[in-house]
Amino acid sequence: LLITSAGKILSTAQVEYDQCFPSSSPYNEGSSCAGWHEHDPFAIWDSVSLCIVKTVEELAKHGLDLSTESNNSIVKAVGITNQRETTVAWNDRTGRVYYNAIVWDDTRTAATAD
Repeated sequence: LLITSAGKILSTAQVEYDQCFPSSSPYNEGSSCAGWHEHDPFAIWDSVSLCIVKTVEELAKHGLDLSTESNNSIVKAVGITNQRETTVAWNDRTGRVYYNAIVWDDTRTAATAD
């Protein structure tokens, strides 16, 4: 969503990606995964990247080329949102994710939360 300082919407972009509902645990063969809900973290990254591309393309239609030095400070803030309570862990040295993102409605930790 790209909004001017006057509140006018210049661009909006959204990309859907697949939901993952595993049928078996990769760590405990044969165990039930009922209630598990995950996202591929690379699919999240790709969707955000595509939204940025779409927004920059839309800006170009309005005559705003962010690749020029005179326009590269025109963007004052950037906000990115996904599922908010969805979480993913990665290695801060390698940048590699440990596992899929766990979605907010996943029930595998319900007993701990209760």
